Amino acid sequence: MKRFTAMLLIVLSLMMLLTSCGSTPANSGDGGNSGSGTASTTGNTRPTTNSKAENSLVYPIGSIPTTLDPEHFALQTEDMIINQVYETLWRQKLNGEIVNFLAEEWTLNEDGSVSITLRDAKFHSGDTLKSEDVEYTVGRLATSTLSADIYGYFSVEVEDDTHLKLLFPYAEQGAGFNELLPYLVNVRIENKSWAETQIADVNDTLPLAEDGTGAYVFSNLSDGGDVTLTRFEDYWGDATLDSVKLKYLTGSADIAFESGDIDMASYVASAVGQVKDLENVTVEEVSSTSVTFLILGCNENLVTSDLKVRQAIAYALNREDLASAASDGSGKVAYNIAPPTVEYYTEDVEKFERNVEKSKELMAEAGYSDSNRAHITLITLGAQTMWVSACELAKANLEESYFTVDIEQQDSSARYFQGDYEMGIINFSYTTSFPMYNVLFNLESGIDLAWYDGSGNILDTFSAITDEATAQKAMREAVETIAYYPLFYPTVFYAKDSDLDLGPDFGEMETFFKDLSWKD
Repeated sequence: MKRFTAMLLIVLSLMMLLTSCGSTPANSGDGGNSGSGTASTTGNTRPTTNSKAENSLVYPIGSIPTTLDPEHFALQTEDMIINQVYETLWRQKLNGEIVNFLAEEWTLNEDGSVSITLRDAKFHSGDTLKSEDVEYTVGRLATSTLSADIYGYFSVEVEDDTHLKLLFPYAEQGAGFNELLPYLVNVRIENKSWAETQIADVNDTLPLAEDGTGAYVFSNLSDGGDVTLTRFEDYWGDATLDSVKLKYLTGSADIAFESGDIDMASYVASAVGQVKDLENVTVEEVSSTSVTFLILGCNENLVTSDLKVRQAIAYALNREDLASAASDGSGKVAYNIAPPTVEYYTEDVEKFERNVEKSKELMAEAGYSDSNRAHITLITLGAQTMWVSACELAKANLEESYFTVDIEQQDSSARYFQGDYEMGIINFSYTTSFPMYNVLFNLESGIDLAWYDGSGNILDTFSAITDEATAQKAMREAVETIAYYPLFYPTVFYAKDSDLDLGPDFGEMETFFKDLSWKD
């Protein structure tokens, strides 16, 4: 299972790097449950684009694409475009619901395999989707930038042009359909015959061209970096917009939105107030699928390896203030190490309400005092200025007890995997299945950032999860290890033209422009 867990580490590293790019327009694929939206009635308005009249959409991008290869891309912009032009067999909503895309029908068999009937779909070239295209796509995962480590954990058995099976040889070792689903839903199906005209070897990278089954066709990249997508007339599903114009911005998307250059932009809580009062603007609040938390190092050479010290830290911290600072007031305070989108989520866990005197008592039991303070190194990504502010608050909280805290800002996520610090702030996003969170406590996973050694039988508790009661028992025990101290569930605010309808699944899945439309 080493290769599978290594892939998870890569996914986490990438997520951390993306969250540090604060100036890049957000993709609602990071989102959660959509709010109802708020619009002002002040009479003040912002200039608007011609999008409604043209049945188009102007959306910001922060980089210029160089490839549209679903397995060899590196930029958020490329991912966004690929998501419109290529499709997967399924998508999964935050509540765990599986949505059929290219798999029109499917059955999970008793032997763990999945039988699939492909829908009648065409590629942009006019070729018909076939089972061999799925087989070819899976074959390209071997050297995929993002998915190489799931290669070999499933395979394709072609039955005929429209019927196939996915086989999972390591299902009994925890790599079956349900465990791999969060990654399967990101495998975009390629046209074998087209791809073979573009690259001689499956390991090569496709150029800035595509032949997907998606609702939109990549039509043009301008000299200035703007991208035009046009509706695919033979698309198997529904798509309302005639075109999407992805506008390359070197400056702020907020300013571009308020100037009327784009139709939608993402905001943090402290900035969104400036557009809430505009009559032709609606703000949607979207909760994340992730958790931002403090890692408490359990490596044996650290003072925080002592549970009493970690408990003292938990009682010294003001979680509400830290959550507010770290999220700029937009995050929901977190107590569980998993977000509310996880199956069987509960807030019936130990909350460690702030009690500085209790913190001091625990520190005294651990051998510390005002004259013999525990030294704490607290790391954070320097690019995340709100996290830096939260670290300053944590330092002030802890130094009211018997701690001395040094904050060290990092340029990258590399140090988070080294286990040489007592505390660190990070954001983690995983699956809707809580048993999979065992990787946070399993040293073999490569994602046990706290270097927790599994003591207290926590891994046995995870292994025993079969229903709501056992899942919530594991949640409570995981919180009580204080290897990870939850801070908040992130929230993003999307400001949009009030006439723009985001569709029923906005915030439940990745951004699909095909779901957007203009109100009459």
